[in-house]
Amino acid sequence: MGRAKGGSSVGGGVVFAVLASSVEGQMQAALLVDSLRTFGGDLARCPVWLIQGGAVISSPRMKGQDGLRVIPQGFDRNLRKYIFSSKVSACSQAEALAEKEGVSTLVWLSSHSLVLAPPEQFLLSGALRAALRPVHIRNVGSPADEPIDAFWQKVYRAVGLDEAGYAVESLVDGELLRPYYNTHILSVDPSAGILRQWRDRFMALVSDESFQSAACEDANHRIFLHQAVFSALVVKMLGRGGIRELPMEYSYPLHLHEQIPRDRAAGNLNQLVVPVYEDYYGIPEAIDEIEVLEPLGSWLKERLGLED
Repeated sequence: MGRAKGGSSVGGGVVFAVLASSVEGQMQAALLVDSLRTFGGDLARCPVWLIQGGAVISSPRMKGQDGLRVIPQGFDRNLRKYIFSSKVSACSQAEALAEKEGVSTLVWLSSHSLVLAPPEQFLLSGALRAALRPVHIRNVGSPADEPIDAFWQKVYRAVGLDEAGYAVESLVDGELLRPYYNTHILSVDPSAGILRQWRDRFMALVSDESFQSAACEDANHRIFLHQAVFSALVVKMLGRGGIRELPMEYSYPLHLHEQIPRDRAAGNLNQLVVPVYEDYYGIPEAIDEIEVLEPLGSWLKERLGLED
């Protein structure tokens, strides 16, 4: 099957995938799928793969969903105890299946996300093999104008990268960083093998005891190791020309809305395409600080059982 061409009329060959490892996660995924089916435009009816982790879970809202396929997550003994390892493993599993089935664009969405407009920027064509959004805040990111530190040196060596050669800007704090991408949402061409390489390189660094006890010893570096490895790997594999940088309407952090400078912040929820939130906020807490216009407001109230 050929790769999808860009444009709102194209839905063939595109699959959305989401991981849910608990009843709560499946309820969040159900809301996500509802939002895609309602607001996704020509991509609304694309197949959705629910990668089901942990014990067998069941949500009534998932039953009868058209185009939904439930896929048990493969058991990955080497990664199961490390932070975010389940996500890395699920992404790799979804990519392998997507390539086998001739999928042209695999869109990975966190269960903590909503689709509020046709997400056409996920579609890949020509030289583009991935669509990504830079991180929200610097965190363990490497400032572009400073020497690379031991943590990032090791990550770069692990993927065979010397230097990225360009910078991205974090949304909330406006830091210029060596390419550092968020993994809440993304799309890839499965034939490129990016997500399977991600799993392999991540596993190698998780298993590197000297690295884990030195440059990756503290909590923050361990939490965000998966993002660092992914970021370095896509630069190595694709170069800047192979990556579409998604606009801020994608992966907009509702949980950080009040921290975003007003000149960069969204004016209302309706302006966003695929916003995200964190598990400890949930919805409706994540939308308390941002204006919601109709008809989205009524849709959310109905789905969430909220009263006027």
